[in-house]
Amino acid sequence: FLDQVVHEDFVLSLPLERLRCGAALDIGVSMGHVSFSLGVGTRILDELRDLAKDKQREGRVTLIDQPNFQRDFGMMRGSMEAARAYVRSAFDEWHRDAIANGTASLETRAKARLAACWGTRISMQVAQFAYVAAGTDGLRNDPENRLQRCYRDIGASAVHRHVDDNVLIEAAEVDLGVSPPSLQL
Repeated sequence: FLDQVVHEDFVLSLPLERLRCGAALDIGVSMGHVSFSLGVGTRILDELRDLAKDKQREGRVTLIDQPNFQRDFGMMRGSMEAARAYVRSAFDEWHRDAIANGTASLETRAKARLAACWGTRISMQVAQFAYVAAGTDGLRNDPENRLQRCYRDIGASAVHRHVDDNVLIEAAEVDLGVSPPSLQL
């Protein structure tokens, strides 16, 4: 192996110091993370809708014509839209707070981090629904299987450190007024 050196300028150390570029950089990576999750959740519903038009088990109507599927699909679509609205509201508040104060308060950051966790979990629930509703069509290992790809992507996204249970606990500690003074979100 060749000896290689990574210069200190390329090493990320947490917590990050906010040096420049204003309010947009105060938000950090959580917004991008939940945006990805919400996008994949929406995409998997679109893929499932397209599959449901033709998916039919022997002796049954197509999946798209089954009332239980229609009800559950509607609930999942509504859940995704509610999650998007909540996430957008929370991160808009973070941005406004950072513009007004140079950085957002811990309470504002906790609300947005909670929204990111919740939005990602809703996306995972939607993906689980789509995976089960699709039957073996969602399981097949094929490079063209977008349902399977979405399911794998959201599964990886849902266990990321920016939206794990530790973040939920920390956000709740802030909301409950019991967070340690050293907490950074």
